[in-house]
Amino acid sequence: MIGIIVKTESEIEDLPKDWIPMEFNPLKLNQVFDSILGFIPTQQQFVYENGEVLIHFDVDSLNEPRAITFNCVMSQANSEIIELLAIGLAARVFDSESCKFI
Repeated sequence: MIGIIVKTESEIEDLPKDWIPMEFNPLKLNQVFDSILGFIPTQQQFVYENGEVLIHFDVDSLNEPRAITFNCVMSQANSEIIELLAIGLAARVFDSESCKFI
C-alpha cells in the first residue's frame, strides 16, 4: 500500500486537485514518532523496521511537515503502526491506490 497521512477536515472524502494539507506541529510530530516508533527522524526519508513491521516513510519537510507518505505491505502489524500515527497526529490516512480516505 502507498498512502499519505495528512491533517484535514473530517468531512472531506476526496482530495480536490488544488487541495493543500494543513501543517503538522513539528514538536507534536516528533513526540508521536518517538512515542510510537521509538525515535525522532532526522532525515526526510527513513525506514522503520521492527519484527514483522517494515514501513518506508517520507516526511515532506521536517521543518514544516504537511504530509507523511508511507509505502508498505498492508499487514496487521503495519496497519496498526499507521493507525497509531494517524490517531496520535489527529490526522487521516489517504490510500493512494483506492484514492479514498481509510
